[in-house]
Amino acid sequence: NLRVYGHNKMIFVEGLNIGERIEVYSVEGKLLIKKIANQNRMTFNTPKNGVFILRISGAIYKLTN
Repeated sequence: NLRVYGHNKMIFVEGLNIGERIEVYSVEGKLLIKKIANQNRMTFNTPKNGVFILRISGAIYKLTN
């Protein structure tokens, strides 16, 4: 079970499987972050608070932080 949440210009993803692909997009569709999970929990800095779209191994998540 993935848990995705944001707080204070940060995105937190918990419950990852090592090797999963994580992509973070702006609402405008611009790719901001592209990583491969190397641990079960990962944290990402975002340039500002707002709405982001995450794609994690094909699944889509919408997040406001």
